[in-house]
Amino acid sequence: MATGWCRRPLSFTHEWAYQRPYTSDRQRQEAFTDWIDWHNYHRPHTGVAGQTPASRATNHSGQHT
Repeated sequence: MATGWCRRPLSFTHEWAYQRPYTSDRQRQEAFTDWIDWHNYHRPHTGVAGQTPASRATNHSGQHT
């Protein structure tokens, strides 16, 4: 049985972690904050019929567009 958990490490490493070298921890942390926002609020996910995870959640603040 395939689950979203199995795909997450590939998505994370290919879409963020190995995209470019970071010159500092601060730069890496800032890039991660931007990526996780994009991943949860803007990137369509095949596991939820092309919707974003945030569009499927019922308990978030709704401040992201």
